[in-house]
Amino acid sequence: MSSTTALVPYWFEGHRIRVSTDGHGAAWFAAADVAGACFQLRNENDDWQLTEAGRDWAVARPLCTSGERRQQILWDPAVLAWLNR
Repeated sequence: MSSTTALVPYWFEGHRIRVSTDGHGAAWFAAADVAGACFQLRNENDDWQLTEAGRDWAVARPLCTSGERRQQILWDPAVLAWLNR
């Protein structure tokens, strides 16, 4: 028997935040999802981009997969430290 539940997606301002609960009922959030919700937004082309605060914490690098142009967000390790406070 597992002491945590499966990850369940919740939507927050256009961002999917995955949440699990432990055996005591405490919520555990996926750190990458929380960082994205705090530091990303949709632009006029409906693409994700970093907010002004996000640019202080991450770098967006071009990424091309299967002919699709996207961006890869590389987070500063300090973001995880901040999220784990």
